Amino acid sequence: MPDPNRGEKPEMISLPKIEKKVIYLDQHVISSMAKALRPELQRTQKMETRIQEDWIKLFRKLDRLRRLQMIVCPFSMHHRRESFMDDRIYKYLKTLYKRLANGVEFFEPLKVLSIQVMQYARHHLDHSQPAFIDNPQTVVLGTINSWERYSLKAGMQDYGWKPEGAELMRKQNAESHRIFQEIYERWKQEGMSIEDRIEEESQGFSKFLLQKAREQFGMPIEPQLAQQIEVEMVDDQHAYIKLVDDVYQLFSGGSAIINPSLLRHMIDFLAGDDLRKQVPTIRIEPLLWATLARQAAAAKGRKEEIDHGDFNDIGAIANILPYCDVMTVDRAWHGRLRENPAAQEMKNYRAKIVSRSNLQEIMEYLDQIERETPNRVLEAVQEVCGSLEEEDPFGEEEMKLYSKSVKD
Repeated sequence: MPDPNRGEKPEMISLPKIEKKVIYLDQHVISSMAKALRPELQRTQKMETRIQEDWIKLFRKLDRLRRLQMIVCPFSMHHRRESFMDDRIYKYLKTLYKRLANGVEFFEPLKVLSIQVMQYARHHLDHSQPAFIDNPQTVVLGTINSWERYSLKAGMQDYGWKPEGAELMRKQNAESHRIFQEIYERWKQEGMSIEDRIEEESQGFSKFLLQKAREQFGMPIEPQLAQQIEVEMVDDQHAYIKLVDDVYQLFSGGSAIINPSLLRHMIDFLAGDDLRKQVPTIRIEPLLWATLARQAAAAKGRKEEIDHGDFNDIGAIANILPYCDVMTVDRAWHGRLRENPAAQEMKNYRAKIVSRSNLQEIMEYLDQIERETPNRVLEAVQEVCGSLEEEDPFGEEEMKLYSKSVKD
């Protein structure tokens, strides 16, 4: 054992490069694992023993692969939105999120979208640049392919879990649900084809950006344009304004002088079909809303409400799926994504989409990852981390590390 008092340095171990699979677990999966591990968190509907054992088995496999340095399960704003809904359990959910995420968190949705738009803008100006970069490292905080024994830095980051924000988030979720229920009812009556619906929904983002560009640069706003902007698009004015400004700075080479020709070029870019048809999130999100609208049209004359989680699910799929190796979704969205035109769009991305009701399929995929783990990585894990025996994620030490706030 090296003695630091005598100036002896510990032996440096050369660690092999690793490439982790990015697995996005929806909130229900995290919640189900927490309730299986702590049955007292379950409400009146108790899990069957077999189902409880399956969820525990899934957690054990995920946690083992995390410690084998083969996977990461990033946290996201979409998790936070849903997990704040249950005061009894959110501390445990946060503990699991942090443990499996290893300090990796997806950027806020508008930031992810802005990154995609800027990538395509560079491609627009120089076709040698990629139109889209699906490397998840470009859209996350933290380092995906880093060696970690335990996520110590996750213990220093609370992911914005401030109790005083819970009530505000509940109100925002309730208002979003109310707005989209009204839209859902309207869709029932309109009977628009899915192709026309996709076209209508996809134009919304470009129109909104165009409005922000005209406001930003003092150009007249077309009255009919302002009327066409749906209220749900206006969720962060400053982020959209910054995106417009960033696009102009790119087009102008950073010039502080407004060039009318370049400004016209940017306006054409923002209003053009290429932007909304080539940027992944702008392609996917309208398609998902249109798919939901098709379901609404089929429900005409029946009392049917939009699911409370649909708004959040659409955001997660549109923003995060293009960067994942695996994404879990509920049974309804799994079915919708297997139908055209959504199924055809999903082929453009590497993500394996798995219904959270099919734990066997998830386990088979994870088993394959472990079988394919290189021996040099297994040997390094053994040398650096030692035993990989099962642990209680809600043990006293783990809760201190993963559950405490930044202020604690």
